[in-house]
Amino acid sequence: MDVGFIGLGHMGGPMARNIQAGGHRLWVNDIRPGAYPAVLESGATDCATPAEIGRRAEIVFISVPGPDEVEAVLGGDHGLLAGLEQGMLVIDATTITPGQSKRNAQRCAERGADYIDAPVSGGQHGAVSGDLTAMVGAAPEVFERAKPILECIAKTVTLVGPVGSGSAIKLLNQLIFVSYQMAFAEGLAIGEDLGLELDTMLDVWAVSAAGHPHITVKYDVIRDASDAPGFAAHRALLFFDLAEQAGEDLGYQTPVFGSVAKSLREAIATGHADEDMIRARRRYRD
Repeated sequence: MDVGFIGLGHMGGPMARNIQAGGHRLWVNDIRPGAYPAVLESGATDCATPAEIGRRAEIVFISVPGPDEVEAVLGGDHGLLAGLEQGMLVIDATTITPGQSKRNAQRCAERGADYIDAPVSGGQHGAVSGDLTAMVGAAPEVFERAKPILECIAKTVTLVGPVGSGSAIKLLNQLIFVSYQMAFAEGLAIGEDLGLELDTMLDVWAVSAAGHPHITVKYDVIRDASDAPGFAAHRALLFFDLAEQAGEDLGYQTPVFGSVAKSLREAIATGHADEDMIRARRRYRD
């Protein structure tokens, strides 16, 4: 099958490679020419614009950093919408709001194409291994069409509900995930102020209720023994900003999520925007 893939970053590059390894012919586009060389070296065709992807592929996968980038991919004279044809399928793995997903679906429908939101969870290591979780918002018949491609990148592929549902559950997933990591970071900082050794806390919590695989795989980052970029604080805040946009009409009270968002904003304001959100625990000690 001819599959287009737009966005070859830390997540998109490995995902595209796994689709390619599934036997599909790949057409790729990224704002950085030649991004993720392994895909190109394995036979993918580098396209100049998203519109060109739309003219060549049957299914187009989007994996870009956020809402603004999705809009840039879709819109304009050289955007994907300009190249879409009747019967095509767009799979958007970007984390955006449910409302934006629904609007994008309507825009694709006007071109005779289907659009589904299929954000993923599992981090870069999951993208490389093909062990991601895909949360899909789609009509059942469109989901069945997309499933073989999604199974190239994800071990677990779940139809959550109609378009927009995948984005909703992914946002909630990220809010819970980031809140847990920030609570862990605060616990580390308080423990150090109480005189506890960092390694002792990490070793004990790794086998206790406070531990979790998503934390233990980051121990080198926490110990400053890794140059890996980690999960930057400014990227973590994006999910809370999106959730606030999505929920502004719902009237829910979210005191825990609100406190985490406030803490992230303070960390960013004090110079920790590009640090891993757990590594930014130093802010608490300061």
